[in-house]
Amino acid sequence: MPLDKEYMKLAIFYNHQKKYKEGIDALQRAVDEDPTNHQAQFFLVYTKDRYYKDIDTKIKLYEAFITKFPKSIFKNTATHRIAKLKKEKFLKED
Repeated sequence: MPLDKEYMKLAIFYNHQKKYKEGIDALQRAVDEDPTNHQAQFFLVYTKDRYYKDIDTKIKLYEAFITKFPKSIFKNTATHRIAKLKKEKFLKED
């Protein structure tokens, strides 16, 4: 019996507490349980977005998600976030 859903619930609690490192660990376990779970994959990217500081790393994470799951319901959200991160990067460079 896969435990990906339970690990995702645990990650949600960690994220609400802003314990992103623990959330990443829980979501990575969810992905290990079911690598086809695009929701767990997206939430992993989203949590890493909150945890990591480097904008280029964040952009690459979202781009990799879109490449891996081009038909995901989260594609538009990921695309929007990429655009926002690129704008943020551009403004920081000025």
